[in-house]
Amino acid sequence: PDAPPDLPLAEPQPPAEGPLEAETAAALPPEGPGEPGGPPPPSRKKPPAASAYFASAWYEGAAGFDRARRDQADYRVPLVVLFFTDWCPNCKRLDREILGNAEASSYLSGLAKVKVNPERGVLDSSLANDFGVKGYPAVFLAPPGSKTFSRIAVPTGWDDATGRSPARLFVERCKQVASAR
Repeated sequence: PDAPPDLPLAEPQPPAEGPLEAETAAALPPEGPGEPGGPPPPSRKKPPAASAYFASAWYEGAAGFDRARRDQADYRVPLVVLFFTDWCPNCKRLDREILGNAEASSYLSGLAKVKVNPERGVLDSSLANDFGVKGYPAVFLAPPGSKTFSRIAVPTGWDDATGRSPARLFVERCKQVASAR
């Protein structure tokens, strides 16, 4: 019950078309790239804006890491990778006190993210080795468009000097790395 939950994979969903848009689209003749009313030519097609990305669920495992990397590239958003184990008390606390916090959850919903338990398979273990993971939890973040990850220190308590919660400190640290170029 205290272990990080197994969450389903999240795929960003395009906005649903209403019946009027669907009928109109079906009634129009197909148009080729670059033609008036048609899609832009492939070379000038703009990628989706980062503000279009929203996913509350986390991808999982090495396969999820590959999908999250595609989301990072397609949507130009930061990518968070969390390595955890089921038995780790600090992982359970991170999940409960930081990731379960509304502020942190809201911030992370705009990022591509993946949870990896290296004990669940060879590919997951290999990915943890590639990141140099020696203990858990281990959190890494890459800014939009970057393949370089920085380790995010997981706060263990409140900041006595400022009164900031562990969740607030975590979000601030993520934002600092995400904005670095």
